[in-house]
Amino acid sequence: MKENKIFISYAHEDKLSADELYSDLKHLGLSPWLDKKSLLGGQNWKAEIKKAIKDCSFFLVLLSSKSITKRGYVQKEIKEALDILDEIPESEIFIIPVRLDNCEPCHEKLKELHRIDLFPSYNDGFKNLINSILKGQSQEELHKKIKDFENNKELQNNKKKRVSERKINKYIYFLISFTVMLSVILFLYYPITNNEHQKSKEEIHEYVEKARGYLVGGNPEGKEQALKIYRELICILPKNAKDNLDQQLLSEAENDYKNGYYDDSVRKYESLFKNE
Repeated sequence: MKENKIFISYAHEDKLSADELYSDLKHLGLSPWLDKKSLLGGQNWKAEIKKAIKDCSFFLVLLSSKSITKRGYVQKEIKEALDILDEIPESEIFIIPVRLDNCEPCHEKLKELHRIDLFPSYNDGFKNLINSILKGQSQEELHKKIKDFENNKELQNNKKKRVSERKINKYIYFLISFTVMLSVILFLYYPITNNEHQKSKEEIHEYVEKARGYLVGGNPEGKEQALKIYRELICILPKNAKDNLDQQLLSEAENDYKNGYYDDSVRKYESLFKNE
């Protein structure tokens, strides 16, 4: 056995957990071996994995409900490690089952080995794992390693917290900017639309007053002029103002005009604008 290597065996579904475990072990000055981190470009990966298992001091097999029944190379790694275990005295620690959730290993030999749970508390489980790996070292050295791990985890958590806070602040800044921009648009837009609306109301009132002036006295020429003004008003009305008129009465006024019933038409036009 060389370098006190720690082989990490995992299924693809548990890659993130394997990466975290590798980083924490590496930070403590240990020698974890993980295929994605330790293999070099161009190497025969099957041969290198087999060699790493043979040379390692500890074989960590990550177990989860997603991986225990999974077929693939991870099962071959476990079998090779179990073959080595048969040649090691029972008092020595070699394979360490590491559970990521509440699952049961399929291999009977793994069931006989005391397992380390990285749940519900990863930190507590990792400390137990370090106790197993560093068995035989002084309590002072063990305590130093665990303290180092706790400090590193705190730094990592603070870093994640800062990243999260930056994302939140960025999101808040976006919301504030969007709200300000929307407020400016509304501030600029609504006075214009209100002024236009007011202007259209004033123009309508002027047209109606002018038409009513021609109707005073009841002479035919005045009715004709009033009718002309009402029809001109209908043509220039904004769509929303025109839609607010009594559509049936408007249709009747138009039909009366087309059919030559000018007196009826002008009365109906006048009724359309009686509130102006």
